[in-house]
Amino acid sequence: MSTTAAKGLEGIVAAETEMSFIDGTNGILEYVGIAIDDLARHSSFEETVFLLWNRRLPKQAELDAFTADLRGKYAIPAELVEVLKQMPKNAQPMHVLRTLVSALGAFDSDPNSVEPDVYRAKALNILAKAPTLVAYY
Repeated sequence: MSTTAAKGLEGIVAAETEMSFIDGTNGILEYVGIAIDDLARHSSFEETVFLLWNRRLPKQAELDAFTADLRGKYAIPAELVEVLKQMPKNAQPMHVLRTLVSALGAFDSDPNSVEPDVYRAKALNILAKAPTLVAYY
């Protein structure tokens, strides 16, 4: 048995997934079988999220409904705006965003649920509010 540890994660498989494919040598990155370059050129953020959550691209009606649902959750609690105002002006933006996203948990009406639909709703809520938090900053 070796007593030396390899540096980094090269060659280490942490998990198997069908959600993405990476071939760094050939510059290939795919999400659910679709090249990231194609997604970047031809898909919106909302379409890409739908793809990752549903393993397929949305039909137009599905995209419209998903986008409307997302837009309906953009607003952030006034208390969170007050937290943001207390952040030091020289704070690192990612530190501020991390703190504010964590603070969103205090407004969760069902913090202990382990139901998949509740988790998805929480993810949608964070996804919708993150750009608003960045814009306020």
